[in-house]
This record gives sequence, structure tokens and C-alpha cells, in this order.
Amino acid sequence: MSGADDRSGTFADFGAIVSATQKALVREICVVIFFIVAAVAMTWPLAIHLSTAIAQPDDPFTSTWAIDWDYHALTHGKNLFNSTMFAPARESLAFGENLFGVAIFGFPLFALGVAPLTIHNLLLLAGFASCGYAMFLLARSVTMSTGSSVIAGIAFAFVGMRFHHLPHLHLVWTPWLPLLFLMSVKLVTEPTLRHSLLLALVLILNGLTSLHWFAFGSFASAFTLLLLGFLRRRSDIRFWVWCGVSFSIAAASLAPFLIPYSDVAHIYGMHRDRAEVIANGARWHDWLVPNLQSKLYGRWSSADSYGHERTLFPGFVTLLCALAGLVAVVRRRGLDRDFSRDAVFTGFLWIAIGALGARGLNGILHTFLFEHS
Repeated sequence: MSGADDRSGTFADFGAIVSATQKALVREICVVIFFIVAAVAMTWPLAIHLSTAIAQPDDPFTSTWAIDWDYHALTHGKNLFNSTMFAPARESLAFGENLFGVAIFGFPLFALGVAPLTIHNLLLLAGFASCGYAMFLLARSVTMSTGSSVIAGIAFAFVGMRFHHLPHLHLVWTPWLPLLFLMSVKLVTEPTLRHSLLLALVLILNGLTSLHWFAFGSFASAFTLLLLGFLRRRSDIRFWVWCGVSFSIAAASLAPFLIPYSDVAHIYGMHRDRAEVIANGARWHDWLVPNLQSKLYGRWSSADSYGHERTLFPGFVTLLCALAGLVAVVRRRGLDRDFSRDAVFTGFLWIAIGALGARGLNGILHTFLFEHS
């Protein structure tokens, strides 16, 4: 009888595990569906005009062409960067963003014969939805709260500045930044091969998506690991080895996609002068400038805000929710205190890096890079 009871208990435990797994899977699917629906709603009526709608008549068509060229080069064995644009110029895809990291997620649509513009618009919706879900994963890892994490995902995915950049597909696609944040802190709190490889994967996908996010994300992740590693893992050789593995894999994988940009700069002497660059460097008061498209705050936007890219105000609701979330994390019991502590520290660190970086030539960081690159 005792043997039967043991087997019965084992089956009951297995059934409980399966049931919990099913519930978790259903929850994840529901969250993903929520962000897809939210992306459709927030960009309406794009979803019913996928084959014709375009945000503006210039950059979106360039992005559409670049993605379609990625598919053509991939399926016909062509050199990715020797595109047909500006022929016979060499490595002309490196005149702008290559968008390969976005294009790979639309490849099944290309294989099914979906039109390029439709693929572009579907990827635009996917960019919003993936940003929401990625931030949801980060916030849930810190707070262990599904509801709070959904709110965080909404705030990140649909921040006003993202709508200012609707014509720029690569700037809408930022799901890798929350995941870079997450995996950087995970590697500090639990240095394992698994976390090292996951960090490498996210570094690669981030670098393939956008040169902007490559510059910010790689620097922010590396600085986080160096600083937290010095504070928490100074004598842990294993941690430093896994960091080296992550960045070595990422560097080797991204090199073929980055070297052409250096080649193009040398071949054609491409260089932006200071007057061209400084215009989009943020001033401190730009963090109070809302996007003109905002239904709630647009009336307070400056009249010239469509002429620049510095509408950085995230909204009062977002700021209040962030403050409430910070208080909750500090006070809530049952959390992984080491991970939560390091995540809060990293959050402030990334905000500081982002704010200083956004200043462009109005600040020290980009001025140094501009003058010494």
C-alpha cells in the first residue's frame, strides 16, 4: 500500500507541475495577445491599411526597400552590403541602417509572398508589441507582479517619442534593450553559462537591429557589468570569464555587419559636420517637451517639435507609476533582494547613461566620441 501511495503522490506532484506550467503558458500567451491588440489600437487605422498605409513618404519606403533587399540578398546568395541602391557604389547598404535584425522576423512573411510594404507595416506593429512584452519580462523579474509589469510594458512600448519616430522602424524596435538590462543583471547575480549565452544572443540581436541601439545597449551593458562586477563579483573569476564569453561571441558575430560601415566611411570620406549633428542633441528642458501627437499633452508641445527629434517627455502618469513601482520594490517582501537591489541600481545607471547620451554634442560623452573618432 505504501508503494501505491508513493506512486499516487508522485503522479499528483507531476500533475500539479503540469497544471502550473499550463497556467503559466496561458498567462504568457494572454500577455502577448494583449500587447498585440494594444499595438493595433495605438496605431489604428494602420492594421486595416497594411498594404498601403505609410507614416511618411521618405524613411518608411527606405526601410521597406532595405528589408526587401535583405531578403533578396539572403535568398540569392548576394553580398548583403553591395546593394542596388546608388549603384555602382560599393557597400551602399551601409549608407544607412541595414535592418537585418528586424528583417529576420519577417522572413516567414516574405517566404509566403507577402508584399514588402505589408511586411514593413506588420513589423512596425510587431515592434510595438515586442517592446511591451520585453519590458513586461524585465519588470516581472524585478517586481514578481503581473499587473505592474503589464503597466511597465505599456509605458515603454507606447512612450510618446516612439510615435515621433513612426517613420523609423529601427527606432521603434527596441525590445532588446530591456532584455539586455535583464540579462546583464542576471549574469551578475547568477554567473552561469546559460546567462552568458543569453546575454550574447541579445547583444547580437540588438546590434543587428539598429546602430543606435548597438551603441547605447552595448555600452550600457558593458558598463553595468564592469561596475556591478567590481562591487559584487570582484574576485569571482567565473563571472569575468562569462562576461568575456558573452562579448566575444557578440563581437565575432556582429563584425561582418559593422566593418562595412567603417569601410564606407573611408572609401567615400563620409562625415557629418558639427552643425548637422548638434541640432538633434537634447537640451535638459527637452525632457519636458511632449510629442505633438499626444492626445493628453500635445497641446503643450512646442510649435517646432515636428522639426526635431527631441520630444522626450514620458508623461506624468508614467513618472508616477515608476515612482510607485520603485517604492513597492523597496518595501515588498518575498523578492530576490540581490537581484532587485542590483536591478534598481542598474535602472538609475541606465537612465543616467541615456540622459547624458541623448545630449549629443551638447554633452561630454558624444563630444569626446565626435572629436576622437
